[in-house]
Amino acid sequence: METKKIHFLAPIWNVDRSLLHVRLPDDFAIEAQPSAKFFNFLERIDPLQSILLQNQYESEYWHAAKPLDEILAVTKTFELPSNYKEEEWYDSGEYEKYKWWEQEVTERLEHFIMLLRLVKSGGLFSPVQLFYTFEEGEPEMDYMTSSFHFPEMELFTLRKNDLETANDLLAKNTSNIRSKHVALAAQQFDQSYHVHSIPLQFLTLMISMEVLFNDGKQELRNKVSRNAAVFLGRTRLQSARIFKTVKSLYDKRSVLVHTGVGDSITEVDVADLRVLARKAIVELLYLKFSKDELIQRLNECGFGCWHKSKRS
Repeated sequence: METKKIHFLAPIWNVDRSLLHVRLPDDFAIEAQPSAKFFNFLERIDPLQSILLQNQYESEYWHAAKPLDEILAVTKTFELPSNYKEEEWYDSGEYEKYKWWEQEVTERLEHFIMLLRLVKSGGLFSPVQLFYTFEEGEPEMDYMTSSFHFPEMELFTLRKNDLETANDLLAKNTSNIRSKHVALAAQQFDQSYHVHSIPLQFLTLMISMEVLFNDGKQELRNKVSRNAAVFLGRTRLQSARIFKTVKSLYDKRSVLVHTGVGDSITEVDVADLRVLARKAIVELLYLKFSKDELIQRLNECGFGCWHKSKRS
């Protein structure tokens, strides 16, 4: 069967060159190219999109996305049937095989970005995802989608130990997270990057904590606060501080949910909760506990003893 090459290109903004050392699975790659080259190429495919993206890049993200003369992007080349998207293709068995493939590729990209956000704070994101071919030497758009996102303005950068964690997580969770409760918590964590409202960011992060540490019984405030404190605190003092922090944040969550008023929730609250959720999710990605087993073990531990006990 004859095939044709379809290229995938997704620029990643608000990052530095440390991202080039990230190893993506399944032949996805991260490449750097001059920003002028990227926007000139995009103009050949979609002039309006090129103008809009360049204006956004230079006006909103210039201070975080240095250097301005370079853009990093996730790339991959696919081979599909040569009659892809032609009339006879829709009546063939190949259509069922490939009809959702662009969406699946975009979901893989979102999964990679979610795992990277779990490793380090910072506002990396992909504003647009392009699928294109070359016809007689000229690029031709096959499909394009964009991502609605409200980024942290903090530059995303990875140090050596961060890179080791990122590459390990990507290698072990290539397309999904197997543990359902950890996957749901990670999805809620990632959702906090896609909403503009501070109270909604806060709420999605608190849901992430509840998914991990709520045992489904009464006294949710104390259960979530205590289990988070036991799991995350390395000493009794650390656990006590985390317990107090989560309890206070949960009180704000209760006011928001029961009254609809989130005036007391601040960006600092969101940042604190994101740090706690990030640490919990990453550690649980390495543990093979079911939700019930995790809760049982946490119930058996006191403040500061979790990291001293045998957890596997």
